[in-house]
Amino acid sequence: MYKEATTYDWVVSGRDLTLYKFCDIHMFLKKYGSAECFAELEQEINKLNLQKECCYAFKNTSLIYPSILDMSGYQDFLERIKPTDTAFLKQIYWPKTRKLFEYAMDFEDWIFCQNKAGHLREISQ
Repeated sequence: MYKEATTYDWVVSGRDLTLYKFCDIHMFLKKYGSAECFAELEQEINKLNLQKECCYAFKNTSLIYPSILDMSGYQDFLERIKPTDTAFLKQIYWPKTRKLFEYAMDFEDWIFCQNKAGHLREISQ
């Protein structure tokens, strides 16, 4: 999910964010989510050094499905896996040109934006 959502070519082709991916995470959390599950998940995330990728997926899933924030241990889990610098949450990378972009809108607006390329601003790396 993270790679597609933050790669320029996927963004401009409209294949960056698909709701079914968030739905899958939501359903997984509804079925298995518990303080114990989040503790085990956090250990695996840390072992594999996937904090950014997982923070992106779980944080944005909670923006689409805010009821999961009420799950026992979920908000603490999000806080523990969140990197110090969260600028990556609104950044898009273009590997071909090695350029980095950002957008200024809320994720809820971004996911449904029809002209995402028009809302990107190049930033220095």
